[in-house]
Amino acid sequence: MNSQTLVAKVWNFAHVLRDQGVSYQAYISQISYLLFLKMDEERVTRIGEASLLPEGARWSDIRELSGEALSARYARLLETLSKQRALSARSF
Repeated sequence: MNSQTLVAKVWNFAHVLRDQGVSYQAYISQISYLLFLKMDEERVTRIGEASLLPEGARWSDIRELSGEALSARYARLLETLSKQRALSARSF
């Protein structure tokens, strides 16, 4: 995914959040989560390391989605991650 595609994806999600009445502060938090997911994917594809995230809770699980489908899947993804044990500091 090139940088233009990533920017388009982030703006797409921004519009979904705005349409749902999400505040600016909450939006910034959501963008941070999205960047975390993308960084995990970059570690896998560019460095060859194993993903730190469970199946079903990775960037690839939301990459092709948009609109309400993106919002719903992203909410499930965050719920899945919230139930995981904390990532170890040595992983970073």
